[in-house]
Amino acid sequence: MSALRAARPTARITLATRATVAPFVSVSPLRDAVDGVVPLPIDPYRWAAPSDVLFGALERTFAAVGRRPADTFVSAELRPTWLTFVLGARLKPRLAVTLRSVDYSRALVGAVCDRFGLAVPAFRRYADARSRTHELLRYERLAKALGADEVEPPHWPLPARSRQTLKTHGLTPHSYIVCFPGGSAATPARRWAPERFVATLAAVRERFGGRVLLVGDTGERELLDDVARRCAVAGLEPHVFAGRLADAGALRALVANAWGYLGNDTGPAHLAAVHGVPGVTVYGGGTWPSYAPWAPGSVGVVHPLPCFGCFWDCTFGRAVCVEQIAVEPVVAALSAAVAAPVAAPAVSEVSTFGPEVIGLIRDASATYRAAQADRAARLEALLSQKRKLTSG
Repeated sequence: MSALRAARPTARITLATRATVAPFVSVSPLRDAVDGVVPLPIDPYRWAAPSDVLFGALERTFAAVGRRPADTFVSAELRPTWLTFVLGARLKPRLAVTLRSVDYSRALVGAVCDRFGLAVPAFRRYADARSRTHELLRYERLAKALGADEVEPPHWPLPARSRQTLKTHGLTPHSYIVCFPGGSAATPARRWAPERFVATLAAVRERFGGRVLLVGDTGERELLDDVARRCAVAGLEPHVFAGRLADAGALRALVANAWGYLGNDTGPAHLAAVHGVPGVTVYGGGTWPSYAPWAPGSVGVVHPLPCFGCFWDCTFGRAVCVEQIAVEPVVAALSAAVAAPVAAPAVSEVSTFGPEVIGLIRDASATYRAAQADRAARLEALLSQKRKLTSG
């Protein structure tokens, strides 16, 4: 965003994002790079077919976006959905930009456009159709496509009331490790097991000392309390922070002042990285390596499998890739990260399966993907025929 602002100083830049992310803009440098933020009141993954309820949700979304046409519409998400193309149709941009070609429901988009009298724009694509690129490289390519040549690494200064926030929660700077055992309520299978987080924290605390701060949102309170109980049994001193959307500033302060972090691949882990806190993220294969470690002192632990890139539509109904990551390699990675907080970002790969099991996973994944593609094609055909009958 800062690069775009420098390249287009007179342009009005509006950021449309998920409602759960929007509060972070006001407590980050983004607030100086954008002219407005639109929290989108819709989850596109909930919808696969047109309905009156969907149309109502879209009316609220269109009201939030407004009626002013856009000169340029940038699809910056990792995986564009049908909503990307519907918003493009609503905004009527001179230029629509994306990085990926994706399979989306053209019948659903067509039905929505028919309902609201819209025409879908043609998107210009600036990268390989299905390339798995790192998040920062994706943003860099988007910025360059829009005339911004210099993309600087993100830097977020500490909140002004950082120490007061810690005092309120009974903590002092660099006296604790922050842990994110939750994340992604929609795909809980991607979470590492609570008992493994506790075992890792116990092992690392024995070496580095300090308290344990468990962080998540209010919807994860039950999980956080469960992990806290396990920590207490293990002799740790757990502290729990279950925040709301309005607590984004407090979350930043608590994360930024830790001496280390440990968590699933979730937003706060990247928040720790942007503040220079060393630590470890446990990764599965859903979006790997798009959100792989990128900051000094950050290490990712991953168990590569041939089914990676599933976007959490798992062949086995559970994240085998996450389940197979044991405590020992995570303890080793976390100890190394804290000991070398300015070392280059790194990935630690673990492997517990032999060639035969890997082959079985490869074959099962291919069969499942083919079945899912056939199912999607059948649904698309049904929606297309329904649209023709309705319009006829």
